[in-house]
Amino acid sequence: MCVACIVVKEGHKEYFIFITILLSSTAWAIVRALVRINRAVEITNEEKRVARCLKRHQLAETRKQCKQELGQIFDTLTHHPCEICLNGYIKFDNSLVLGIFRQAFTQFIVLMQLQN
Repeated sequence: MCVACIVVKEGHKEYFIFITILLSSTAWAIVRALVRINRAVEITNEEKRVARCLKRHQLAETRKQCKQELGQIFDTLTHHPCEICLNGYIKFDNSLVLGIFRQAFTQFIVLMQLQN
């Protein structure tokens, strides 16, 4: 917001409006992405908890058919975990958060340079 304050003091209201819209749309996009990433990480963690629970029940199970089915489900959950990704291009996890912040700060630096 410092950039916006400098622009208003210099009397360039159209730049102030442009910067305000740009910053608010970037902030809204970041918030939406963070919510989606958080949900994706929660889904992956819940799947891991289910796999651990299945393993415990598989070890305690005495019937052969049930033990075999629990083993197959456990193998599926551990070897092919549920990951939310965009056609293999990007995986929704915590490393994506760093990339989003890096992009936002890069845009901010570019805006700062436009003022000079």
